[in-house]
Parts: sequence; C-alpha cells; structure tokens
Amino acid sequence: MNVFAVFHENPREDPFDAQIHVDLGDNVYTLSDRLLLIRAPDEVPDSIAERMGFTRESGEADPAAQRLGVVFKLNASHLGFYHSGLWDWLREAREIA
Repeated sequence: MNVFAVFHENPREDPFDAQIHVDLGDNVYTLSDRLLLIRAPDEVPDSIAERMGFTRESGEADPAAQRLGVVFKLNASHLGFYHSGLWDWLREAREIA
C-alpha cells in the first residue's frame, strides 16, 4: 500500500480536501489542517496532486486561485512520537500491502 504525505497551503475547508476525505474515507489521516497522510494502493504522487486540485499554472494565473501543495511518497521507515492512532493507521497500510 502506498502512503503519501500531502502538505497544502489552502485552508482545511478547501473543497478538494473535503472531497478526498469522502473519496478515500479511512485511508486519509489528518495530522494538521495542512498535512494529511493518504493510503492508496494504485496512486502515484501526480495522481494524488491532481485529486487534491494542486495546479501547475504559470505566473500569469491569479495566485489566489491556485491550489498549492506538495505530495511525498513515503517509504516504510518512520519514527516519531504521536498519538497511537497514527501508528495503527500506518500498520494497517503495511498489512494491506
């Protein structure tokens, strides 16, 4: 199972952020208003960025209309201290793979 870290500048009320929660349900783990983890077996960073509505518009586009963000594909190495729900969520991703 692929796991992605998604950082986005848009507020949490962003419709793309809300839709990704609807589309992927429990496969989205919210770390903060701007940082999500996403489990998705058949996705790649480009497809996650597209689902999030991130744009590659040139400087000609209205910056306020752009949805900016970064998608990182994570590997199995991770360490940290956080709520147990995160570690359970990551363990499920490994078990599904």
